[in-house]
Amino acid sequence: MITPLDVSLHIFPFIHCTFTDLNNYIVKLEPPPLERFNDVETLIQFSQKWAKSHGYALTNKTPHQGKNVYLACDQYGEYISLKGPTQRKSTTKKCGCKFRLRGSITAPIPLEILHNHPPSTTPSVHPLHCWLNEKELVQVEGLIKANFCPNQILSQLYSQGNSCTTRRTLYNYKGHLSIKGRNGKSQQEYLIHLLKGSNWIHSNKINTNSKITNLFFSHPESIELGHINHHVILIDATYQTCKYNLPLFHMVGQTATGHTFSLAFFYMEQENYKGYIWALQELKMLFWPPRIPKVIITDCDPALKTAIELVFPSSIHNYCTWHISKNLVQNCCKYFQEDDWKDYQKFWNLLVSSKSTEEYNSNL
Repeated sequence: MITPLDVSLHIFPFIHCTFTDLNNYIVKLEPPPLERFNDVETLIQFSQKWAKSHGYALTNKTPHQGKNVYLACDQYGEYISLKGPTQRKSTTKKCGCKFRLRGSITAPIPLEILHNHPPSTTPSVHPLHCWLNEKELVQVEGLIKANFCPNQILSQLYSQGNSCTTRRTLYNYKGHLSIKGRNGKSQQEYLIHLLKGSNWIHSNKINTNSKITNLFFSHPESIELGHINHHVILIDATYQTCKYNLPLFHMVGQTATGHTFSLAFFYMEQENYKGYIWALQELKMLFWPPRIPKVIITDCDPALKTAIELVFPSSIHNYCTWHISKNLVQNCCKYFQEDDWKDYQKFWNLLVSSKSTEEYNSNL
């Protein structure tokens, strides 16, 4: 095997069929020879197998149907996003490689083009080599529907000789099945469809453009638990993880034994006190008609604090110790020496774990 691939590449005419059993053709191939093929598909399969054995992958870059076929490196050209700027940073394997092969019925024309990057150490780094065949697609779909985890599915595929498929391949196929199962509905529409077809309690707000701005939903068993364990609730949110830029808020209850359970969830377009008031009022109507929570724990959000004072004026509003500890590390750690900071953290953890007022005053 030549590394890096520094050879002259020739056209692949596809006139006569030379190879028939590509699955058993596993020898290390030399630089692409001048071969003949009966059809375009066999030409592409042979070229892909040759590239894979040398640590590369090829993709079909034929602009239109005709007498010529163009195959290029999978890192050919530059990445161009079709979705515009996104919140999350992404990477690309495109590096401007100019490597190309050409298959034609006409006379061969040599192409003196080199790869501008070294070969890969394993075929699994090339998505084109990770694709599942038709039999594997049917098998993986059944395993996904049976709630098998990716590691279990990969183990099953590896035992059958497929050593190139990765978790990313499975995640992408699972996403494809999800889109297929929505029957043309958007994610928001499909979520509402699922909620309406289930026993989940839900409500939403829609603006003048028929766009959902607020969505609240809770399971009946959570409501029943909330009626029994109504003393403490915790409200937290996840940010920048939704393609619609809607933060997801999670309301959590606590039992007498210290175990937590999900009370409700809600999406909110604008994180302001009006949205919080709407969500807390929905929560209050479902869980606490006769009584209200004694303690509400949040992440120090000013708008949420204002909403709590309006909806639950008699509840005690405490700040989450995890968020406080996180802010301490971010803002105070730089003012301590390493040993002093460890001592400070030890005393701080002792203080926040106090079980009574007397113990708190003693640890203070």
